Amino acid sequence: LATPVVDLLEGQVHPLKASDDQETAIAAFKKYDMTMLPVIDSQGVLVGVLTVDDVLDLLERETTEDIQKLGGSEALDEPYLTIALGNMIRKRAPWLIILFLSEMLTTTAMGFFEDEISRAVILALFLPLIISSGGNSGSQATTLIIRAIAIGEVKLRDWWRVMRREIFTGLTLGIILGVIGFIRVSVWHFAFGMYGQFWWLIGLTILVSLIGVIMWGSLSGSMLPFVLKKCGLDPATASAPFVATLVDVTGIVIYFNVAFFVLGGSLLAAPPAGKVEIQHKSTPETFQRLMHLDERWVIQKMYHDTNRNTLEIRIIPSADYAKGLTNQQCNGAVEMYGEAQTKHWTYPDVMGIPVDIESQLPLLRCKNNTNILIPVEVPWEDKGKLISQP
Repeated sequence: LATPVVDLLEGQVHPLKASDDQETAIAAFKKYDMTMLPVIDSQGVLVGVLTVDDVLDLLERETTEDIQKLGGSEALDEPYLTIALGNMIRKRAPWLIILFLSEMLTTTAMGFFEDEISRAVILALFLPLIISSGGNSGSQATTLIIRAIAIGEVKLRDWWRVMRREIFTGLTLGIILGVIGFIRVSVWHFAFGMYGQFWWLIGLTILVSLIGVIMWGSLSGSMLPFVLKKCGLDPATASAPFVATLVDVTGIVIYFNVAFFVLGGSLLAAPPAGKVEIQHKSTPETFQRLMHLDERWVIQKMYHDTNRNTLEIRIIPSADYAKGLTNQQCNGAVEMYGEAQTKHWTYPDVMGIPVDIESQLPLLRCKNNTNILIPVEVPWEDKGKLISQP
């Protein structure tokens, strides 16, 4: 055993050191295509051999640990069906607690944008779509980079190349999903009339938000393994759930800032000074019934003007106002081709308070003869006093 390894190998010197880690041993077998490698100590004395069977066992264990870490858990180190229940809980609970506490930041971020959500509740409907898309793109990038690092395709010095690729990839993927999101909003609007007159701005908000969130998800998901590697930690700990949680919080910030920029002059416009928007969902529905408005009309906004102690109601025609509408003059169907200038009506006393109604009436004409214009029947006009009419 005291014979130097160099003499035994006859020039084929590819020994492993006893202090080498598992990754080094696996990489050596891949590089030299050997079935057996000697192991030497710090002085070059043979202490044993490592066979390819041993390396396959090591490789299986390493891969299992990495997959378990990617799922947001510590490595179990035992077969799933034989590990004690208490040990499994101890392995899984810490990461779940960390992720749970991190997700609390999502609630904090949403609370910061509470006013925007209350002024345009429709934004909340698309929130899961936006943040899940960002989380998915981040998880994809993290998984790809961790595996590339593990098999030696990517080194720490390659971070700049990876960043450039992920910026372009995230931009392209964001545009693809953003266009799909815009098409979805458009189809639902024209098919069901769901999003009102500002439907295209809502679609634009979804498009731009998806581009930003997916770019950020791809970028952060790809860079986090490099940061952990630089700090001497296992990149596999940048688990997909952790990246998804990180992107959730930042995705909310991106989404609502884009919404404020795009919708700031329409759906998210702040009420004028002295006016308090009535945001309770049941209030417009109640007034819709009290005023005997059918599904052709929609109460869009309600304000309490504290300066005049007046209730202001904005009523708009629904997107399907002319659907199924016929007229004797047309001898058939009627179509809506636009909206008239804004008109105002006032009620001197409704439930003890003056009420002002503002509306842009629809412009109607015969579908088979566009020269014949059809007057609009206003359900509330005979109950109030017209105070301004262009």
